[in-house]
Amino acid sequence: RQYNEGLLTKQERCKHFIIRQLEVLEKNVTEEEVNEMVATGKWEMFNENLLNDARITRSQLSEIEQR
Repeated sequence: RQYNEGLLTKQERCKHFIIRQLEVLEKNVTEEEVNEMVATGKWEMFNENLLNDARITRSQLSEIEQR
């Protein structure tokens, strides 16, 4: 029982963390999508999107600096 409660608590923390990060990035993701990410443990989508955004931002900054 304690294990299940701990697991649910961890999932809720992860869910809130993901939601906060997505809000910071101004990404529109439904609660259902976040629940799916938490339930399946598929963080790759989240991480990949963050990495792509970082690459784009660096590229844009580089272009601005070269002007």
